[in-house]
Parts: sequence; structure tokens; C-alpha cells
Amino acid sequence: MRIQIDKISNQISESISKIPSVELIALNNADESDIYDPYFVLRFDVYCNQEIPTVEVRRPCYKDAWAFESSLCATRDMFLVDNISVNVEFKICQQIEDELAKEEDENILYRQGETHNLYRLVNSSFIYEKANWGKVILDQISNLSPVFWQMLQISLLSQMEHAYGDLKSASFKNDDLYFNIALSEFLKCYSAMLFAINEKFEPSSRYLSKEIFNLDIKPEHFETEFKYLFSTSENSQHRKVEVAKLLVKSIAPMV
Repeated sequence: MRIQIDKISNQISESISKIPSVELIALNNADESDIYDPYFVLRFDVYCNQEIPTVEVRRPCYKDAWAFESSLCATRDMFLVDNISVNVEFKICQQIEDELAKEEDENILYRQGETHNLYRLVNSSFIYEKANWGKVILDQISNLSPVFWQMLQISLLSQMEHAYGDLKSASFKNDDLYFNIALSEFLKCYSAMLFAINEKFEPSSRYLSKEIFNLDIKPEHFETEFKYLFSTSENSQHRKVEVAKLLVKSIAPMV
């Protein structure tokens, strides 16, 4: 399977790199090779130094692709090659540069607490690089100031407390739909918060359970309480709100 993956990667890299605006092509999951894993997708991030090429320009780059589709915002292409799912996402270099240049601005820094883009960049294998943009960005990321993490934690703490408030309100109203929406948001914010406290970028949601319980810094009883919230057993909403409150109390002093 590794040979098959390398073949697809080389073909896509060779074709896309001919687009003039492409600066860097990164393969996200270079160390994965189990194509039968339900989560497996061959993911490429393509960083452009100008505007993102149109679908009409990109489509001919995928010679052996079938079941092709592109997102409505026209920045992501999805298709199959030899029955392997492939995802190619196009990004603007300047957006990453702006995020890092404004790392100490509390009004701009990751208003949604998102660091997944940086996680993907740091944990990728560069399969094409026109100049040294990727190396320069990785150097900046490796030298982020403590303020970056502090502002990120403050932002996420606010979001987490807001999600907890929604969770509690939904429980009082016996609103099952809103309760589950609020619970999902709480779990997302809490996870991001814990990664920020450990000064680590957050992986995609599908890999959270693989990494979050192995973090070095965690509140006492974290794993038991956190798993309780998404347990499939018939736990009452009231009890889940109580456990969520314990989680909030245990992580807030860490900021």
C-alpha cells in the first residue's frame, strides 16, 4: 500500500507544482498507510503565494481521479484514485503569515480558538517547495512567544465558559437538541483548551481521542470525567452538567 500511496503523491505533486502560484505542497498523513482504516484519507495542503487557482485549472492535475467534487468555496477538491480517498485543500500563504505576525493581538488571535491549520503544517511532510517559505514559517512557529499561548488560553476559556452556560440552560429547559449541541461545543472548547495549556496545536477532531489523553498536563480525574460526558450510557443531563462544572473548575486555574 505504501507504494500505491507514494505513486499517487508523486503524481499529484508533479502536476500541481506546475501551477505558477503554488509555493508549497504538504502531505498531512505521510506516516499512515492503512487505506482500509475508515478514517484514512490522503490529505494534501497546497499553499499558494497569490490567489487560489480555479477549479478549471486544478481539475486537469488529477489525471486518474474519479468521483471528483469541489467544495462550494472552491478551495478543496475531493476525489478517488485507485479507490483511495484523496483530499486536496488550497490555502493562501499570506493567511498563515498574518496569523503568526499578529500572534500577540488578543482581538485577532484565533477568535475561534483554532490551531488545527498550524498542527497540519507542523505535522506534514513537504513533498514540494518552490523556495524556503515552509522552512521560514516552521522557524516562526517553533519560536512562538509565551503570549501566543496565553492569549489563546484566555480566548478558549471564555468560549468554554459560554458553552458550559448553554449546557446548563438547555438542561434546565429539558431541550435535548440544544443540550447536545452545547455539549458538543463544550467538548470541543475544552479539548482545545487542554492542548493550549500543553502548548500544543490541536489535531483534527477524528484524532482527538488518540492524543488528548496522552497530554502531559491534565486536571486530576480528567479522563474519567471527560469520557463520562460523551458516554453512550443513559447518563442524565443534570449529572453531565455537574461533571462539566467539575471539569471547568479544575482547568480554569491552569490559565
